[in-house]
Amino acid sequence: MVLAIVLGLVFILLAWILAAPFSLIVDTYVNEYRIRWWGIGSAEVLFAPDDIVLHLQVGPWGKDFYPLHPSPGKADKKAKASSKKPARRAPFRKIRRILGTFTIQEFKLELDSGNYVWNAWLFPILYILKPLRHRVLVNFEGRNECRLVVKNQLWKMARAFFW
Repeated sequence: MVLAIVLGLVFILLAWILAAPFSLIVDTYVNEYRIRWWGIGSAEVLFAPDDIVLHLQVGPWGKDFYPLHPSPGKADKKAKASSKKPARRAPFRKIRRILGTFTIQEFKLELDSGNYVWNAWLFPILYILKPLRHRVLVNFEGRNECRLVVKNQLWKMARAFFW
């Protein structure tokens, strides 16, 4: 009986991990760079003055990492691990299938080349391309900004990887 309950809980946990959606958010309008796995955790890059902070949150546990300030023990470990294994190449079809499982929820890009002539040439070209008409904008104000929200689920990626 206890074994059945434990196995049931493990099965429910694995099902949740496979079915929980995760999203990647890149938003330069408000400086938000985040990966969020719903119900499990998130990772966020924060920009402080003269520093970068990587904030990891898994359930109630949270930790901040400072990648520009390496710990003193890491230099010794890198020196010891000098023997490199030959790199394996990933098949192009498999990578393409995995990338095909991602869904773009939102995309907006504002461009300014810094040259008025190039901006004037880009404006009608991007307007003619109907899928990009309202997604990619040319401005003459010096802003280059992007908002991208991509979603996926682990079971879709696993299916594309193994089949």
